[in-house]
Amino acid sequence: MMSQSLKHLASRSCSALALAMLALLCACGGGSPGISPYQVAVDAANATAAQARALGVNTPCASNAQCGVLVLLPTSTSCLCPSYQAYSLTAPTAANANSTAAEQNVLALQARALLPGPIPAIACLCIRPPVAACTANTCALAP
Repeated sequence: MMSQSLKHLASRSCSALALAMLALLCACGGGSPGISPYQVAVDAANATAAQARALGVNTPCASNAQCGVLVLLPTSTSCLCPSYQAYSLTAPTAANANSTAAEQNVLALQARALLPGPIPAIACLCIRPPVAACTANTCALAP
């Protein structure tokens, strides 16, 4: 069985490889004809967001202190309102979930920087960042 530190190292190594590939594709004008550097960046950010959501599991909790909130940024809108997911800080994958969400935030901002054309100015209303609470032995978002 793989130790937690080896799992974290493997996850970080894969993430570093993905970032290097993204940088290479962007520098070379993309990998396939018709796929823009922006789309490659969006795909990388979305894949990392899915990985963070999968790692952010909800194991049983006994107190609010055992719960956390993952923050994931959008890639393709002019509004930077994040999405949130409650997760258990006591889960074996909690540290990886948190670092993967932070990585997703960087990738999402990089994708937005590559957004083709001008970004339309629209007003958006983001919700106040929620807090995580232990409700019925499950971490959940509380307003």
